[in-house]
Amino acid sequence: MSVGGLVGWNSGSVAECYATGTVEGNQEIGGLVGNNYVYFGHLENCYATGAVSGDASVGGMVGYNTGFVGNCYAIGAVEGEEDVGGLVGFNEEGEIFSSYYNWETTGQEDTGKGEPRSTAEMKLSSTYEGWDFLDVWRIEEGQSYPVFLWQLGVLPSGFELEIEDKLVKPDHAFQIRIFNAVGEDGKLLEGPHEVTVHSDIEDEVFKDDAEFVDGEALLLITLSTEGYHKLSISVEGISRSRQVTVAVLATDFAGGSGIAEAPYLIEDAEQLNMVRYFPNSHFKLIKDIDLGVPPYNEGEGWEPIGNEDEPFQGNFDGNNNIIKNLTINRPEEAYVGLFGRTVNAVLSDIKLENISVSGRNNVGGLAGSLEEGTIDFCQVSGSVEGKNRIGGLVGANYGGEIASSSADVDVFAFGDGVGPSISTGG
Repeated sequence: MSVGGLVGWNSGSVAECYATGTVEGNQEIGGLVGNNYVYFGHLENCYATGAVSGDASVGGMVGYNTGFVGNCYAIGAVEGEEDVGGLVGFNEEGEIFSSYYNWETTGQEDTGKGEPRSTAEMKLSSTYEGWDFLDVWRIEEGQSYPVFLWQLGVLPSGFELEIEDKLVKPDHAFQIRIFNAVGEDGKLLEGPHEVTVHSDIEDEVFKDDAEFVDGEALLLITLSTEGYHKLSISVEGISRSRQVTVAVLATDFAGGSGIAEAPYLIEDAEQLNMVRYFPNSHFKLIKDIDLGVPPYNEGEGWEPIGNEDEPFQGNFDGNNNIIKNLTINRPEEAYVGLFGRTVNAVLSDIKLENISVSGRNNVGGLAGSLEEGTIDFCQVSGSVEGKNRIGGLVGANYGGEIASSSADVDVFAFGDGVGPSISTGG
């Protein structure tokens, strides 16, 4: 089982890929992926053209799906006995977004797990709602199915950003690096091009020519107003802008420089909240902290440190101090806890008391997920609730090591009428 034209069993990200070969098997048979597995299974901007056949859970793109499928299509013939679909054979709580299959060539007409379209419709860009036909796809209107720019040897127009520091002090200049800037002619930018930077707090904060060399330029930006600035950056000759968030705060840590020999020292809630802006650094708690104060106990409460896109990968030493009254109310979110998603992180000597944590997937008091990291001598008390992968200490442990730790936590799994709650531990 779990047979796919590109990947048999997927618990990661697959993007801008395709498969054309014939796929045959018994169960979980897909033209691209056999089994696209829960949460981490993410297929985006992909297609499959080969014939697919099997017994159960057979689909032109995915055989069995509990993950995400977005902006995908399939056109190969599909044959099976049970749970068969033109795009997805069997979908169990997975999310399928703006994805299509050719009902004429697949021989299928199912809906709700991929939308059926005719051959003529599949060769029109208007069929593919929300698809990016500038930077990802190309199509010959009425003549061909969509293909990738990279298949045609065309560099997509756009650019990437690298920010010197996501936490800056008011009126202190910081650097933004623009790189891999490609114009609409498919070539790296050269020479002067006007760059504009807008802040959602201060409006226009930069507008001037930047000198590009091999698609790269440096900007020097200064922000004056404290707060979380969402910066929108646009470059002349490139139609798409990019965004980055910068925190402007006058507060600093109680000491240290963030390295192993001199970790950042934390003595209050505001400094603890700043940890998220230095996800690869070392920290040490030097006082007890009460999070049962505004804004951390209002609305959605505490925002977990580390998310799917930017996990916490540092070292946090609780130093046997107590963090109490952690409140999180995010019942539709994943990676929920004091820390959200952690990768190769080290969490030690942390005590959490009287917590109230609510999330959906990968929910834990200390961490939503622990991936290839360590937790030592940590304690949690209070309550945790969620839908899938819920634990008093950690929601999901992917190859990490947990030792000498405990949880005195009431753990609740809630349902939504769609399917059962899974993987719940106290």
